[in-house]
Amino acid sequence: MKKAILVLIILSLNSCGILNSYKNSVTENSFARKELKKKKFKEKFVPEMNKKIDFKNCYYNYSEYSQRKIHSYLKLFKNGQYAYFTSNEDNINLNELNKANYVGYYIVEDNILKLETPTGNLNTPSYRVIWEFVIKNGALKNKKSELEYEIKKNANLTEVEPNW
Repeated sequence: MKKAILVLIILSLNSCGILNSYKNSVTENSFARKELKKKKFKEKFVPEMNKKIDFKNCYYNYSEYSQRKIHSYLKLFKNGQYAYFTSNEDNINLNELNKANYVGYYIVEDNILKLETPTGNLNTPSYRVIWEFVIKNGALKNKKSELEYEIKKNANLTEVEPNW
């Protein structure tokens, strides 16, 4: 009886669109790369925002959480687009944009880099979350945490065009 009630609740939530809101807001490719369907920063970007960004290299962070190693890479493009990669190993090919974890658009306001990300949940309208980083001495420091991204040189980057 309890299982039947649970199934009815799930079916009613699904018919109301609550469970489908993720699929209505975020797309995933065959590699599970996520991107927002409605990108607000796409229209807000202007080339003058690029003055403090390094495009020849990527931004890198290494973290350990409960014995799990996480290598994170942020590749920014001159046209306001970005690709964000994470891996347990330090051998990511940053030129394979289809294998990024998230892709989207960014803007820069004063010394703040803002990434429009598909990292929300049911409590976040349209699954859109803005990650903010202070740009200081070539590094990016998250405004809400101690997370910092340093420039990683020699990352074997080639000229690739974003496909979103």
